[in-house]
Amino acid sequence: MKSGVFVTGGTGFIGGALLSRITDGSGWVKALARSRTGGETVAGLGALPVIGDLFDTDALREGMDGCGLVYHVAGVNQMCPTYAAEMYRSNVEGTRNVIAMAADAGVDRVVYTSSAATIGEVHGTVGDEGSPHRGTYLSDYEQSKHEAETVAMETAAELGVDLVMVNPSSVQGPGRATGSARLLLYPLTRRFPLLVSTHLSVLDIDDCVAGHLLAADRGDSGRRYLLNGATLTTGEAVALLADLIGSWRLPIPIPRFVAGSLGMS
Repeated sequence: MKSGVFVTGGTGFIGGALLSRITDGSGWVKALARSRTGGETVAGLGALPVIGDLFDTDALREGMDGCGLVYHVAGVNQMCPTYAAEMYRSNVEGTRNVIAMAADAGVDRVVYTSSAATIGEVHGTVGDEGSPHRGTYLSDYEQSKHEAETVAMETAAELGVDLVMVNPSSVQGPGRATGSARLLLYPLTRRFPLLVSTHLSVLDIDDCVAGHLLAADRGDSGRRYLLNGATLTTGEAVALLADLIGSWRLPIPIPRFVAGSLGMS
């Protein structure tokens, strides 16, 4: 088995944490970076940088050369993207390209970072890996990741790639201040502490990384694995954060549709 590991998305929150963990182990690690600055970032985490993107076949070929394992973590994570078409291209077609290149390179296994949003359980039910999708989408991001997951499975089956998928919920930890973290931090950092009223499934970044490693080591080919720590109301989550930082302000709950108009959802 080839000892090398290749990671896409190493400059991101999850990918960076994953790199920090696996570069301490045996073997060598290469990481895709879109710029020289990104290359310096992944190099600082102990990986050999490969400059390129998900559509640069030469860079992907270079990155996967000698690698038995690929972690495809890269993707656009935006609930309300300014350019939805670019997000679809990156998440869907980028994933197709990575798996096709993994087949060409003879990679032993690909671990693909999907999202718990792809489960699409019916409102009011508890979703799991086998839940049928409701058939409608709550965001462009959810739709793009659901389609990417379908493309990943179909491409892997067609080309004979050993694929395992992980579906993390909202990943939180030191250094996270965007996405759902922004939603939680908003009432603690504003003069008027508005809070979006909803439920939120959260996952610690260290547990997310552990889930990726377990998927690579023990996951069944063709399966997906939900990664989740706890499911809370946003009020409960903010109360925990407020207790940690000593905040006394009581958030003002607002419905999700109002939050969307304010750019908070």
